[in-house]
Amino acid sequence: MNYRLTELKVLLFLLLLSAVSCQRPMYDEEDDEDGVSQTNLPLKISARSSGESPINYPAYIYAFAEDGSCSASLKMTDNAQIEMKLPPTRYTIVAIAGLGEEYIVPKDPSLDDVIVMKENNRSSRALMMGTSTVTIANKKNVSVSVTLYYAVSLVNISLEDIPQTLKR
Repeated sequence: MNYRLTELKVLLFLLLLSAVSCQRPMYDEEDDEDGVSQTNLPLKISARSSGESPINYPAYIYAFAEDGSCSASLKMTDNAQIEMKLPPTRYTIVAIAGLGEEYIVPKDPSLDDVIVMKENNRSSRALMMGTSTVTIANKKNVSVSVTLYYAVSLVNISLEDIPQTLKR
């Protein structure tokens, strides 16, 4: 009888131990065991020029979510890699360089917005743009390189020998 009671106690102890060991640990939503935020994960971004032309810094980097809304934006002042913290999903990364006072950029841009030149349609430097798509899905280091191409080039046109009889 005493043997059965001991056996029952051991069985009950093992049952309780297995119930506790199968419980899922609860972590704070913001931080996990590595100290990396689960809501915002790092994305390392670098920019390079297509060809031999240098990038006209600063370059503005935008991360657009799948719905076209801007999730984050940063200003890149040199060719060093920058880091954005973003929630896990798929993004279109857009880099724009050569923006000056002659361009109108929306304050809260979306992926479908257009950059417009001001009234005189003149700029002293070329506009460069590049895009890349990236998916942030886990804690691993995710990096993307955006290649910038000329979007607006500098063109000088001189009209000569125009007949005086020509009207506007």
